[in-house]
Amino acid sequence: MNCSAFKENVWAYALDALDPAERAECDRHLADGGPHEGCPAALNRAIEAAGLLGSSVAPIQPSPGVWGKIEARLDPPPSRAREPARQPRRSWFPWAVAMAAATACAIAIVIGMSYRSELRAKNAQLAQASAAAAERAQCLQELEAMRRNVDVQKQALALLELPSTKVVPLGPSAGSQTASRGSAIFNPEQQRAMVLVSALAPTVGKDYELWIIRGGDAINAGLLRPGPDGRSLVAVDPKLLQAGRPEKFAVTLEPAGGSEKPTTTPFLIGDVT
Repeated sequence: MNCSAFKENVWAYALDALDPAERAECDRHLADGGPHEGCPAALNRAIEAAGLLGSSVAPIQPSPGVWGKIEARLDPPPSRAREPARQPRRSWFPWAVAMAAATACAIAIVIGMSYRSELRAKNAQLAQASAAAAERAQCLQELEAMRRNVDVQKQALALLELPSTKVVPLGPSAGSQTASRGSAIFNPEQQRAMVLVSALAPTVGKDYELWIIRGGDAINAGLLRPGPDGRSLVAVDPKLLQAGRPEKFAVTLEPAGGSEKPTTTPFLIGDVT
């Protein structure tokens, strides 16, 4: 037996479909010192594929009539000419190749789908972490740029450094053309929050008002009075947070002195997630 003939029989060898004489001939070929044309490697691949083939199919209990039908096919009536003894063995080769290819394809698809799902999840986590880090850095930069309310500024910096503190970005609401932006520095464990808003334009006869939105209700959280740099930093009364976790922070422009309920649509809003 040469290398070409061995590789033609390697799948039948791996599936134990050779008769004893053929298997012995293959064994003698492998025992020969060679050189071989990849015969041992081809046999290893066939054995590995055969192992995957067996482990990929769940065991099934055949129905009682199956064995009778098999016996009938294996033992045809005397009047019918028997097929050559080696013919059934040869039919294993295309079946084995097809099944091994299907198994390999299914495994590759499952692994690929699992990898793609994990990659998407990790990318989403990375994007979320990057956005949170960028928002925290922007908030820190805005706080450090303030030149007044030093005590309040120190409180905000200390709150920002706590591991459980979340930075909720406040951005323009739908239809708003404002250049303002803000951040709510919120610590749910300590029930504390401070809100920093920048680029607030000076107003005459009106005030900016902060709101906590919870359960569909807008709760007055104080006025925002910007300085010459257009920034305003206020601490939220802890009592307002003890009643429950806020769903949103929002800012509106109200008549001077503020309102009990918003009279205008918020131009800045941020969801607490």
